[in-house]
Amino acid sequence: MNKCVLNVNGMGCPKCEKKVEDKINQMEGVKDCKASFKKGTVVIKYEDNVNLDEVKNNIKEVGYEVVD
Repeated sequence: MNKCVLNVNGMGCPKCEKKVEDKINQMEGVKDCKASFKKGTVVIKYEDNVNLDEVKNNIKEVGYEVVD
């Protein structure tokens, strides 16, 4: 099991967190996703077959910016 923490700009409330979590948790191979608008982070636990670029694109699709 892999784990990564992404810094995400634009989340401002619990609804924003849920939007990101719902999108990422739908991805095959993602075991858990927890977003925090207060910290500006998204913590993802995932299997080896998950492409992190695809995760980042999915976050962008729901309206938020992943920063490195």
